[in-house]
Amino acid sequence: MSLFRLVSDKDVKEDMDIDGYEGNPEGYVREYTEEQHRKSLKRTEDYLNRSVSMEDWCKKYGIMLKFDPVERSEKWEECIYKVEKECDERLAAELKGMGFCFSYWSTKKAVLAKYGIEWDSPATMNPRVMFD
Repeated sequence: MSLFRLVSDKDVKEDMDIDGYEGNPEGYVREYTEEQHRKSLKRTEDYLNRSVSMEDWCKKYGIMLKFDPVERSEKWEECIYKVEKECDERLAAELKGMGFCFSYWSTKKAVLAKYGIEWDSPATMNPRVMFD
């Protein structure tokens, strides 16, 4: 099931009812307008719309880093939660400091390959960017 089919106008309305944030002891109120929610939904719809190229989507929404277009596929959606869970299990003992992203991406690439997905990491997609 695709993410696009999971988000509805009802979800947008329900999200607008959120009025607090438990993590802030003084209480944090973040009020979103319906228009802000609609813009967020449109961004998600465009992301899932394969007729909108990665380059066009990034340009439209001010995203500077490229991502692998396979991340927008049904196949990706079908397995990504299992992949992330397996990555978490494999990397549980790893220190999550500087350079961890490379261990994580390498593990993610290997796990995705088990599902028949050939994936390029952000470092591969953005060769002129320095990652930690």
